[in-house]
Amino acid sequence: MHKAIGRTLYEFAAFPVGLAGLVGSKRAGHLQVRLSHRLLGDPVSPPAARPSRGRVVIHSLASLPLNLVAFALVAEAWSLFVFRGFLYPVFADGHLEDSWGGPTLAGAWLVHWLLGLPLVAAVAVILVPITRVQTRLTRRLASRSNERGQR
Repeated sequence: MHKAIGRTLYEFAAFPVGLAGLVGSKRAGHLQVRLSHRLLGDPVSPPAARPSRGRVVIHSLASLPLNLVAFALVAEAWSLFVFRGFLYPVFADGHLEDSWGGPTLAGAWLVHWLLGLPLVAAVAVILVPITRVQTRLTRRLASRSNERGQR
């Protein structure tokens, strides 16, 4: 459960940080490594020296497709779970007779919330191989930066 939460938080943050890395922000490269270390439990510690701008841009380009797919999956699943599940009474149109779990608000709310749980769990499972690849990419960025920092 703890790892699933870390993966989810990582995917929310990795896409915007990766976009910042595309413009050559050295801070974004350092932050990408720190996110992987803290949220994914990657044993590679953040580099002593910040990665070069070129390495950050290359890393951001390589990881952008995965970051985008994972961000879209996480954002969609969690927005459906929160807005159509947890906050269902706020966004219900008053057509409870036709909704799943209706005709009562409590029944419709419960059914929509329960349908969101497997969706969020499925996305958490899908994130496992995606975050493994992202961790490998980030390790390369960190290892090259550590080599530069030790010289």
